[in-house]
Amino acid sequence: MMWSKLKQTIEGRWADSIRGKIHIYATRYTIGSHWMARAWLTLDGEEIANFSTPDNYNRFGWDTPEMNDRVPSAERTEGAAVEKGEFSRYEFFDSCWIYLNQDIKASQTSDNPIVQAFSILDKRTGKRSLKQLSSNEYHPLVKKLLDLRMGLEGVRLISGLNATEIE
Repeated sequence: MMWSKLKQTIEGRWADSIRGKIHIYATRYTIGSHWMARAWLTLDGEEIANFSTPDNYNRFGWDTPEMNDRVPSAERTEGAAVEKGEFSRYEFFDSCWIYLNQDIKASQTSDNPIVQAFSILDKRTGKRSLKQLSSNEYHPLVKKLLDLRMGLEGVRLISGLNATEIE
């Protein structure tokens, strides 16, 4: 599948409240012997996550740890959804295929934060599911998108645990 069709298919699954606000992109540059391959996610035109293969290699080399073990909480930049070099473009594309080829419940409970992030944006994740998901601990990217989606859907937390709809 070509990238444009993959992008259209993934963004086509997103909830109406998200559609048009969040977009995914990918590119590859080659300049002489140097290369740059990256994907990124934007919110209202502002980049919120960068999936850069060179940055990922510079950070981890060939010994890239499991996705959830890459950046300890104490080393995270406050407010950043993804740290520089945390994920590669290859992992982004792999996550796209995983997301498209499994059911929504499997995506919501995936160990892959990119797949989880896509599931949060998915129209098959309704308000009731958002309420249930809100009490779990997630990667900063997933948290950011969950907070955004809950705000756009009119769902808020009361007392930190119980979620109710704003009427």
